[in-house]
Amino acid sequence: MAHSFQPWRAWTAMIAEVLHHRGYPVLATDIVSPPDAALGDLSVPFFRLAKELGKSPAELAKMAAASLAKVIDQDGASFFVQATPAGPYLNITLSDRALSELMTEVLAKETVEPGSYGHEPVHLGSPILFEYANPNTHKELHIGHLRNFVTGVAFHSLWKAAGIPVKAVQFVNDQGSNVSKTLWMMVTTAGLSVRACEMADIEELLASYPIEQRTGNALGRLYVEAGLALEGTESATVDVSWIQARLEAHDPVWERLWRETRNWCLQELQSICEEIGIVFDRQLPYLESDLLDEASSIVSALEVSGVARVSEGALIVDLEEEKLGVVLVRKSDGNLLYASKDLALAQQKARDWPAISQSYVLIDNRQSLHFKQLKSVLKRMPFPLVYDYLDYGLLTLKDGAMSSRKGNIITYQMLRNALLDRALAEVSQRHADWEPETVERTARAIAFGGMKFALLKQNADSIITFDMEQALAFEGMTGPYCQYAVVRLRSILEKGGAVTLSESAEDATEWLPAERTLAIMTAKLPSIVQSAAGQMAENINVKETQPAVLAQWAFAMAQAVNAFYRDVPVLDVEPSVRARRLGIARMAMTALKNALGILTIEVPDMM
Repeated sequence: MAHSFQPWRAWTAMIAEVLHHRGYPVLATDIVSPPDAALGDLSVPFFRLAKELGKSPAELAKMAAASLAKVIDQDGASFFVQATPAGPYLNITLSDRALSELMTEVLAKETVEPGSYGHEPVHLGSPILFEYANPNTHKELHIGHLRNFVTGVAFHSLWKAAGIPVKAVQFVNDQGSNVSKTLWMMVTTAGLSVRACEMADIEELLASYPIEQRTGNALGRLYVEAGLALEGTESATVDVSWIQARLEAHDPVWERLWRETRNWCLQELQSICEEIGIVFDRQLPYLESDLLDEASSIVSALEVSGVARVSEGALIVDLEEEKLGVVLVRKSDGNLLYASKDLALAQQKARDWPAISQSYVLIDNRQSLHFKQLKSVLKRMPFPLVYDYLDYGLLTLKDGAMSSRKGNIITYQMLRNALLDRALAEVSQRHADWEPETVERTARAIAFGGMKFALLKQNADSIITFDMEQALAFEGMTGPYCQYAVVRLRSILEKGGAVTLSESAEDATEWLPAERTLAIMTAKLPSIVQSAAGQMAENINVKETQPAVLAQWAFAMAQAVNAFYRDVPVLDVEPSVRARRLGIARMAMTALKNALGILTIEVPDMM
């Protein structure tokens, strides 16, 4: 059975224990890395302890250093060899032996379980249910959706790597005003009468529809056209409302048109999820249309129980006491709204996943009020689960925010194709001798790696202005920069040949600073994954999940790899030194590749 392997936490725990025994009860979680690697490998701050003891932090650091010097003198095989005070900090230098043992353990673990370093065993306890990648049908999938998709799959992957049990599902809004408007536009453009449509008319319309137009993007353009055509046209607006009512009443004529066009969107959505690397734990997405009957029953029950009341013909839940405004759950024309359908979805999830105690939805933070209202209404029902949301900031273009209604968007396909074209051109120019299949495979990994890293390197709640050129750059904080660091190490290893674990640990010469940095960075990876997944020590708070923590570690590791590649000779040295440095290169490559894998970024074989 897999076991927890947390080198950095093991080191900090041992240092804290030694200090505690010498009369300095610091916390392992206080121990950090020094700002400069030349100062040492770990740094113990004394601010908290000094406040508790009423002494100067600098004085305590000096006293602790003197005490630890005795430990080092008494035990020449100690896992640390130096303790130096620096103002309020005590800087610790680990022994080369400790670093060699780390390398041996990492490589041994990867030999038994390839790709496992950085991953934790699954914790006991009930799984988390996580919903993401939840667009509307009959609209384009644009780069605003892309942030939800990429952030969501990173959250999901991070939690799994951290050992947090999680089940991922998808919810698709396949009915609503946008659907009714799109269908209205299809029918009226074809010259059909909305109120007089029969099944034969719909079949003829569908049969005549061009294959290339059977996409969510094409339907999204119809939605934009419908918005423009409906402005100031009261009779047409009434027709749109009538279509929505017919759909909610399961009218077979309108259901035929809706189901067929919805399938076009669902097929396109599935293809995009596969490209991005999204895998759900429920084979099919939850669909809004499947929840209409239950949503209607829930709304009626809210009215009967007094949770909801009639206001101007509509049904509302008043949340003014909580400063959350008023929630509309049924319009005056009898049509249901997103809130009522989300209530039904929450109930369905609770039935489908009885072992779940917490359910989260990933949303654009502009939807946060809606989900705060939803949580409040669920509590009043009452509802058995913790039902909450995780949010992310706006993704913008250089000329501002996007809007499906205005048609001011860059679709997912447009962005993907542009990134692929740029990556193909770059790889082709650098490697004119490569086979076309190799060029295409490498370009795809670079394009998707650049796209994902650009969206994950900043905190989820930040606003991102996507820059295509920057995303694909081989310099700076980018996906290709990190991918290239792995490829560089792989190239060294291919030239160096196979090295056994015993050979790589035999050398007794001093480790160079660049070697030590790679070892320290590698040791931190499991702890970084835990932190990025919202887990500190034994406490889990998934609302603190930040893939940016891992992305930033990956960039720092790539920088350290490039310094090692530049400053440390690996192949043209004594055999024992060569073996050790090849082992360090393999250890670092493993750590960086695994980290990128947790971010769902593939590393190509060559670049």
